[in-house]
Amino acid sequence: MRLLALPHMAKQFDVAVIGAGIAGLTAAALLQHDGVRVLLLEAHDKPGGCAGYFPIRDFSFDAGATVALGFEPGGLHRRVFDYVGYTDYQAQLLEGLRMLLPDRELMIWHDPIKWKAARRTLPGHRLTQELFWHLLEIVADASWRALERLPSLPLQTSRDWMRNLKLLNPKLAPLAPFLRCTMGDILRWLRLEYDRAFLAVINLLLIITVQEEAACAPFINACAGMDLFRHGGFHLRGGMGAIARHLLAAFQGDGGVVRFSETVCRVLPKTIKGKRSFSVITAKGEYEVPRVVANVPLQSVPHLADLPPRALRNACRFEERGGEGWGAVTLYAAVRETAVPAGTPLHQQVLLDYAARSGDGRDIFLSLSAPGDNEQAPNGWRTLTVSSHTRLGQWRDLSLLEYRERKRAWREKLLQGVRRALPEFDARRKFIITGTPKTWEGYTRRPAGAVGGVPLTLRNTNLNAIPQRLGLRNLWVVGDTTFPGQGTVACALSGINAWRDITGKRGIP
Repeated sequence: MRLLALPHMAKQFDVAVIGAGIAGLTAAALLQHDGVRVLLLEAHDKPGGCAGYFPIRDFSFDAGATVALGFEPGGLHRRVFDYVGYTDYQAQLLEGLRMLLPDRELMIWHDPIKWKAARRTLPGHRLTQELFWHLLEIVADASWRALERLPSLPLQTSRDWMRNLKLLNPKLAPLAPFLRCTMGDILRWLRLEYDRAFLAVINLLLIITVQEEAACAPFINACAGMDLFRHGGFHLRGGMGAIARHLLAAFQGDGGVVRFSETVCRVLPKTIKGKRSFSVITAKGEYEVPRVVANVPLQSVPHLADLPPRALRNACRFEERGGEGWGAVTLYAAVRETAVPAGTPLHQQVLLDYAARSGDGRDIFLSLSAPGDNEQAPNGWRTLTVSSHTRLGQWRDLSLLEYRERKRAWREKLLQGVRRALPEFDARRKFIITGTPKTWEGYTRRPAGAVGGVPLTLRNTNLNAIPQRLGLRNLWVVGDTTFPGQGTVACALSGINAWRDITGKRGIP
């Protein structure tokens, strides 16, 4: 039965963007700025998705992602904001990441001189390790330069081939020999796979960036991820959710229309007089648009859109190539400023056990709000976000009692890491809230609560990347489950590529 159109639906739109995550917001802001009439539909009452935020009392917490990239000169977020003429944001360069290993501490500095001195404290073969870091930085620099050229992968159309001609540059030559290499391959060649503390540092950095351990992580992508803090991580005033808020402000400032708390139930493709269009059906009505940009997980697309057979086969094939993503267990707490020793970095990573594997709850990432950031915490207080990867299978088919017990056990695991990083935490905290994959499933509506895209492997990256186009004309799937993958910068490029397809623009300055 056809839904009756509500009065506000009389306005004609050129594009419907489903989902106000970073990819959808980036595409929407760019399109609207260029005069394309965009309707942005978001099931939640706030923007950002996995890079969103939520309030508790007088505090504002980052829901998931906490480290911002892309605000350096030439960075993608900065270029997007410059293009749409929006400058009302504050980005503070981070000094680095503090790592607490079972028997030592390591600071991964942004300053290259400090970082070179710090990494020499790791046990093992120093000369070979230094050769590894030198190679990593060469490949990482080339990877970041490639990203600045806005690649469009995999190669599906002649337009993709033309766009990627920019990658034929001598400065990107270091990437070519490693297209089919994993991080594990390089470590074996250098005979570093058994240096325990060194390998722990590698895997800790990989799990928070490419979400895969060294054995399977593609070397090129792993280098860029591990180089994050040397390249330049940022803290935004107001927290990570500020990216979404600022993109939304830019979009609305150019006249864009957003409907929050409006869940899209179905997307029906139509062909009328030889022209493709879509009916986007929500619980509140129906919108007719010629193009759809879906900022949803790839595995949700077959349930959302009425795909023709070829596009459906592609969606299933690409989903299988991506594999199962990770879940996360998270803690959100408010702590007094006095619980944070002077000079404590905003971001810390704790490993409680060298024998632990990712997903055991023994590798923990902690992020504090910045001192004086009253948009996140009142004077004298800081917000603390804590997370650890977990395998989704551990949370399936549990009774209520089993779920509560597992949640309690994981909370205690994470608190062990918090106490290692902040010894006075228990005496100076205000409250603690725990989230599990079940929580994330309700908050983000992602299947099983999977967050942060999929683990990157040679099967789903670079030339084998999962495309945004499924074979249904005028439908794009953007976000962290298609090229180039997880992270807000990657999602920004995802949105940029959809914008380029729709407008025919070659790129942004």
